[in-house]
Amino acid sequence: MLALTLVVLILFSIIIAGVLLFDLEGGKSEGVRLYTYPVSVAEKTYILAVRTNWTSAPEVYLPEFASNYVSVDFRGSLRATVFFNVTVPADLIWGEISVVWKYYEQSDDGYTLFYNVSHYTVEMNFYHTALVEHFEIRGTEGVIEQDRFVVTTATVSPSNSTPGLVTVAGEIRNNGAKNETILVIMQIKEPNGDIMSFENNSVLLEIPAGETRNVKFEPRIPLNVKIGIFNVQLEVHNINQTINYYSTGFIYPFTTPIRYHIYPDLGPKGFDFMMTVDGKTYHEGAVFYWYLGETHTIIVPHIVMVNDVYGWIFDGWGGPDGNILELTVTADHPTDIEISYGLYYP
Repeated sequence: MLALTLVVLILFSIIIAGVLLFDLEGGKSEGVRLYTYPVSVAEKTYILAVRTNWTSAPEVYLPEFASNYVSVDFRGSLRATVFFNVTVPADLIWGEISVVWKYYEQSDDGYTLFYNVSHYTVEMNFYHTALVEHFEIRGTEGVIEQDRFVVTTATVSPSNSTPGLVTVAGEIRNNGAKNETILVIMQIKEPNGDIMSFENNSVLLEIPAGETRNVKFEPRIPLNVKIGIFNVQLEVHNINQTINYYSTGFIYPFTTPIRYHIYPDLGPKGFDFMMTVDGKTYHEGAVFYWYLGETHTIIVPHIVMVNDVYGWIFDGWGGPDGNILELTVTADHPTDIEISYGLYYP
């Protein structure tokens, strides 16, 4: 009889323990608490609600640099199956709703989604193992908060003295409520869409709340690029995320041709001087108008005889620099090219 009583007591204890365990591990109605969270975006306050059987209130917040998802964190060291039900206003996030757990998007059969015009509700069970179990309720669209950082002005000014040099300047305003350190990156895209590579194209900038700061970059564009529409961008980054960028188009290189005067520095006249420029023959000096970045080839004769007694021998381009008879010129600024000759006696 005593043995039977002990068996009954043991079975009853197991049943009670199972019921208590069910409250936390898989039960939806037992031990479920309701938590509400007001969140403000711009001038409107939204109410988010979480029902869960977890042992403490989860943390619910809108990420600082995103406007289309809600984060829910369950903190604690207990290992158990947890039920939760999150309700989000449909005018806070909307579109295609998805659930991310531990930064991995979940399949549709891993949770239940409800929609009643004014709200989305996500219901899910999971097994709590980490100190923080992180979830995100994502929409493809969300309410847009005022841009925290705004590039209020941006200018592009080509240099009048240094070929290829441009100045990219901008003013950035911090619309947030706290001081921030941001990373500003300058990019220039060629007409074909390729991004040009520059040194010193980024800068860290500290901006107090409500104030503006100036940035300036001085990239040098290669002189052999083609004329066309270039696109310059200032990107503002914080915590590895792009917050805002300003983009403007500008024309570079200039379409104004550059004057080049090429002429021989010869003594007596009357002999047959002959040079070629890009394959075309010229018997005297000539003036050319070339566009920035263009390349042209000049070839001159080594010896020019006046008669059987003497002549002229090539002595360099504007100075004694040897018998380099072929010169390639990349147009960058107005230039006079003098072809030097000295007396020659065979």
